[in-house]
Amino acid sequence: MGEMAKMLNDKEVLVLNSFSLTGRGIIAEMQHLERGLPAGIELHSPKSGRRWRIKNRMLFNHTYPDHQLFPAEETSCSHFSFRSLQAMMQSKASILEKESQQIFWYAIEPVNHAEKPAEGEILILIKP
Repeated sequence: MGEMAKMLNDKEVLVLNSFSLTGRGIIAEMQHLERGLPAGIELHSPKSGRRWRIKNRMLFNHTYPDHQLFPAEETSCSHFSFRSLQAMMQSKASILEKESQQIFWYAIEPVNHAEKPAEGEILILIKP
């Protein structure tokens, strides 16, 4: 498990990266200690007061059978093209290494705002 994950508690989610994709919305690479984040669960920023809702976890076609899967999560599969087999294998190794450190990609939606979470921000899980 990654060093940061050892510092997180079970209610915290670390945003490692986030960006907006036209037609897809906000995508965030996040690290957490949960056994998956179910669709609809909310994340709260103590720093900004903003909230985001989990839409689904993103899986990737070239790593699909090897992904860590969690029963509580809804998933969507993204298809990538690569210029070489080596590039595809490097991407797969990187994704699976991150998953071994509890780092996953999620589609999220902002609640009553349009901003993405900041890189390095720690969000709090709001469990129902």
